[in-house]
Amino acid sequence: MLVSAGKLIEIIYGSSKLEAQDLSAIYNCLVNYSYQFAGFLIGSLAVRFLHATQQVKQVCVIALMNLILNIILNYILMKNQGVAGIALSTSFVYSFSAIAIMFVAFRTRSDDTTAQRQ
Repeated sequence: MLVSAGKLIEIIYGSSKLEAQDLSAIYNCLVNYSYQFAGFLIGSLAVRFLHATQQVKQVCVIALMNLILNIILNYILMKNQGVAGIALSTSFVYSFSAIAIMFVAFRTRSDDTTAQRQ
């Protein structure tokens, strides 16, 4: 996605009445937002595991932390980078979410393994 972002924007918006500065802003948003794909994928898989192991409370706590973190980062990064900062904030939150969910998933898995050994 990062490699083809410029061409993608040129294909979609190239024939419109947008100026080069507008296309650059769209490119920055797309690049910043594309950083979240790995976090989104890992987090989505780990959430399914947590739901299957009935760890719904932990998922809700992480979701609440994500909401608070997203609001704070949106406010901070929007002041510095504008709309591209909001996209970057979303990417940070997805990465944080994936790390937190994987931590809970590994802890849940190790607890299950320990319980089975005893």
